[in-house]
Amino acid sequence: MKKTLFANWVALSFDDFEQCQYKLEGKRVVALIKKFNKDSIVVKPLSIDYDYGTFSEVTLNLSEFDEIGLEIFDDARGCDNSAIGVQGCYEPWTNFVW
Repeated sequence: MKKTLFANWVALSFDDFEQCQYKLEGKRVVALIKKFNKDSIVVKPLSIDYDYGTFSEVTLNLSEFDEIGLEIFDDARGCDNSAIGVQGCYEPWTNFVW
């Protein structure tokens, strides 16, 4: 089921970068999703536990999304921009697929 959800998400994704966060070894990582692959995503970390720096790209496999608590930033815009003024937040990755 998750493989189908991920395939749908990949099919709908554009070339725009999406921001995500996840936990790795107990540390909060904020990153940009740079590439979607068949069973994984490639991310470029921006910060690890609120420390900013230059970090190497990381490949996250679909099989570990739940384990690391992958969340995608939702800017809360409706298709008609009806949610203007609503603050965005991180949501579980499964909220972005169907």
